[in-house]
Amino acid sequence: MELVKDENGIDINKATLTVIRYFEEIHGNLGLLSFRVQDVRPNSDENIWIVDCNFYPSLGNKERVYYNVKVNIKTGKINSVKQVNKNDKE
Repeated sequence: MELVKDENGIDINKATLTVIRYFEEIHGNLGLLSFRVQDVRPNSDENIWIVDCNFYPSLGNKERVYYNVKVNIKTGKINSVKQVNKNDKE
């Protein structure tokens, strides 16, 4: 798989790592049990990476939570974080 990258921006790997670090800061290492990245795709119109991911937010949780995260391609900063239903995608 070729890593898509804007000339002055971040690649798919850095966008994914940004999302993982964001959730680690909020939930801690144990709060990200079985973290999964479902999909990462660029949106050229908005100049963002869209990262769909899910995880168990704590040890006692039996259901995963699903998120759609938008990361700015140029700056590498998160534009938005949205909790979604299991089958939702933007």
